[in-house]
Amino acid sequence: MPLAEAAMRGAKRIWLIEKEVNMLSPELLETAFAAPYRIVIYTEDLERILAILVRAQVDVAFCQQGVNYWLDEITAKLVANVLAKNGLFIFNTFNKNLPKNP
Repeated sequence: MPLAEAAMRGAKRIWLIEKEVNMLSPELLETAFAAPYRIVIYTEDLERILAILVRAQVDVAFCQQGVNYWLDEITAKLVANVLAKNGLFIFNTFNKNLPKNP
C-alpha cells in the first residue's frame, strides 16, 4: 500500500482523495486513522479538494491507477498548485486500453 509506505518513510501528513467511497478497502478504513498512518480521507470531488488544499505545498503527491480517469488540464494545474517547489507528482497508469469503469 503506497500510503503505508509513505507513513513508514516519515510522511508527516497523508491525505487520500477518493470520490467513490466503495473504492476504499475495508482494511484501509480499519487502519487509516491509527498511528503511524493517521491518514485524512476526503471523499469528495477531486477538483474541489485540490482547490481547498492549494496552500498545502506537499513534497510528494501520488496516484495509483486512477490518473487516467481524472487528469486533464484543469486538474493538472490544481495538482501543480498543491505541490511545493520541486515537489513530485508520482503516478502509474495502464499500458492497455482503459476499462470504462475501474
